[in-house]
Order: sequence, then structure tokens, then C-alpha cells
Amino acid sequence: MKKTVFVCMVLVAVVFAACKSTKTGDEQVYSPFDSTSLDSTVNPGDDFFAWVNNKWLESNPIPADKASFGSFHMLDDNSLTTLRISMEKAAGANAAKGTNTQKVGDFWFSGMDTVAIEKAGIEPIKPWLEKINAISTADDMIKTVAQMHRTYTFALFTNWVGQDDKNLPM
Repeated sequence: MKKTVFVCMVLVAVVFAACKSTKTGDEQVYSPFDSTSLDSTVNPGDDFFAWVNNKWLESNPIPADKASFGSFHMLDDNSLTTLRISMEKAAGANAAKGTNTQKVGDFWFSGMDTVAIEKAGIEPIKPWLEKINAISTADDMIKTVAQMHRTYTFALFTNWVGQDDKNLPM
């Protein structure tokens, strides 16, 4: 049985390894699988997780300022950098009124204008504070929390999937 599983894994690895990146014009098309990322010092039949992940774990330690780190964190960081650059360009573009560039630039500036934010104080959130202060029953609480969740203001609880806090290397 182990031999059959191992042979199947090797066949799958060979198929994926045959996928090479090809260059077409200015864009680069990447392979979904890089066989050089596999740890050849580990027998996949003994420890498949280590065979697949050891090189990644060794070359991508969890940064000191983060509780977890993975390829999706890298994608998130790259996306946030791209968004920041795009919005800063839009904010400084002096675009025609009503264009998407002008709207994006105004939106970015509204979040960066700390003087206006400080001047507004708690005024923008007063309606929510009034709703919270008006809670007098369990039913009121449920309705208010549900309203907040619909606007992505996760009051009382939220849910997500993440790595095991008690077993970070996993």
C-alpha cells in the first residue's frame, strides 16, 4: 500500500514538474508547482508534510512582529502595497471631477486628512453610539449586533480560520 501511494505521489510530482514557465511577450506565465521546493532529504512516504514544506519553513520564518506568516500573508502585503501606491497616485493626480481617479484620490485623502478626522471627533460614529446606548433588552442587543455585522463592524464576536496558536510551526 505504501509503495502504491509513493508511486502515485511521484507520478503527480513528475506531471507538475513538467509544467515549465513560458514567456509570452511582456508577461511571464508561471508553473503552479516548483519541484525544487521539495525537500529531497525527506522520504515523502515517511513525512509528506516535511517533504513538501521544509524548504518553505526554513526560508520563511515567522517575522518577529507577526503571530503567523505564510504565502497568503505575502500576497496580502503585496496587495496592500499596490493599493497604497495606486491610491497615492490617484490622490496626487489632479484628475477631472467625477472620474474614478478623482473619487479614489478623494477617498484616500479623506482617510489621510488627520486634521479633519481630529476635528470631526466622534461625530461620525454618534449614530452607532446612540444605538448602543439605547440597548435595554437582549432582543435589542441581538438586533444591534446583527446590524453592526451587516456593516462589517464585528461587535462581540467574529470568525476566521487561522493557524494553531499553540503549534506555530505547524
